[in-house]
Amino acid sequence: MFIKQLNTQSVSPLSNSFLFEVANIPDEDQNLVKKLSLRALNMVYTYTNGRVVTETDFEIYVDLADITEKYRLPVRPLFDITSIQTFDDKNIATTMDTSKYYFVVGDNTLFFNDVPTNVRPERSMKITMKAGYDPLNIPIDLLAAVEQLTIFLYENRGDNNETRELPVSVRLLLDPYVVHRL
Repeated sequence: MFIKQLNTQSVSPLSNSFLFEVANIPDEDQNLVKKLSLRALNMVYTYTNGRVVTETDFEIYVDLADITEKYRLPVRPLFDITSIQTFDDKNIATTMDTSKYYFVVGDNTLFFNDVPTNVRPERSMKITMKAGYDPLNIPIDLLAAVEQLTIFLYENRGDNNETRELPVSVRLLLDPYVVHRL
C-alpha cells in the first residue's frame, strides 16, 4: 500500500484570531502561526494513526493481495470516494463503476460488490478519496487539540527538544481518536 496526500489540510476551522489573542501573538508572527497550525494538523494525523481533521484529498494504491470484499482505508474519517481505478498487467487503467463498491461516510471501510481479479499484483488499484471532517462538524476535542498544539509550538519554537512529544493535555484530547490497528 502506498498513500499520497494530494493537498495539505487547511487551517480554516481554526479561529486564528482566537489564537492570536490567547497567546498574545504579535501581528508580524501571524504567518508563522498559520504554518504552525498546519504542522499541528500533521502532528495530530501522525499521533492518531491516520485521523484527518480537515478535508484532504488522498490517492491510495492497493496491492491485489490486500483487496477483499471490504477494505479498511488507512485514513479516516472517509468523506467521499472520487474514483477507483484498477490496473491490468499492461498498465492500462480502468475506472471502476460506482455500482461495484460502496462506503459509509465517516467510516473508513470500502465495500466491494465485485472484487476485481484481472489486475496486476502490485499497486493493482488506485483509490482517490477525500478524508476528514465536514468543516461544520469537526469534533471540538480535535479543534481544541490543534489550537493547544499550535500555541505550544509557537511558545516553544526555538527549542526542538520540547516539541518532539505532544503535551499531556493534547494527548488526552486526542486519545479517544487514535486509530488502533491490529
